[in-house]
Amino acid sequence: MPGPHAPERAAFLRWLLFLVANLYPTFTYADIPGRFVPMEAAQAGFLATVEAYREKLWRQVEGEVKGPWFLGGRFSALDLYLGI
Repeated sequence: MPGPHAPERAAFLRWLLFLVANLYPTFTYADIPGRFVPMEAAQAGFLATVEAYREKLWRQVEGEVKGPWFLGGRFSALDLYLGI
């Protein structure tokens, strides 16, 4: 994690929260769609929508990669979360 005065700290915190609050929940929704959509006939559409949304979020994350590591030339915990 970048130190308190590191210029990349704000980006680190932003993307850490983005992953936890936006991207990771899509896996929970898609794992067992029946927890969220009780009608079996509607689950396939729900799952397709969640997966499409996840792909959109991944493209957003990929568009922010700054170099060999997510924040640029420096390795951070984000790289562990993302598997970069």
